[in-house]
Amino acid sequence: MRFSIVTTEEKKFLKEVELSNNTDISFWKVNNIIIPAITIFLTIIVYAAFKHRHEQPWEFVAFVNLILNGSIPMIALNRLSGIGIYLFKYDKSKEKELGISDTYPLRTRMFFWLFFLVVSTAILYMYQVINNPFTSSWWLLVIFLLSITSVYTSITLAKNIFLLQEKMLENTFYDSVNEEAQKRKDHLENKYGK
Repeated sequence: MRFSIVTTEEKKFLKEVELSNNTDISFWKVNNIIIPAITIFLTIIVYAAFKHRHEQPWEFVAFVNLILNGSIPMIALNRLSGIGIYLFKYDKSKEKELGISDTYPLRTRMFFWLFFLVVSTAILYMYQVINNPFTSSWWLLVIFLLSITSVYTSITLAKNIFLLQEKMLENTFYDSVNEEAQKRKDHLENKYGK
């Protein structure tokens, strides 16, 4: 069994919202995934270029220290810091009108997961900043894996929270509510006339 704060039904719900809002999600991915990844990649390239110029040997641990200087946890923290507003800024009656079951339990679980991620990622950031530069050891792998895990879980949670904003829900379910209302109207017109 795999651990998840989102049930199978909620995953289907979030996937439906994501598919209905492809354009917004594409812009979200650029800001939250592509730009931070390019920044780290360019830093490594620039470092390699300047190290080569000074004819100093490239050291693996130096590249690792570039990555493990707190920048990866900071990416995770940045993904989470501005997204919390979408958790509890919602209209329960609007969701009901759109035919959506209550999202409050999902939002609450996401809030506690968000809180845990912010605290644990902040601790990881502080550890990396205080202890950088690291020496070559197995501990580097642990720190690197924790950093990557923090970014992955932060991006996943941030995307799911982003999908819960009112605009996304309306884009997804407004048409289905209109179609249902039109069907009812047509049925009544057929039954009673115009």
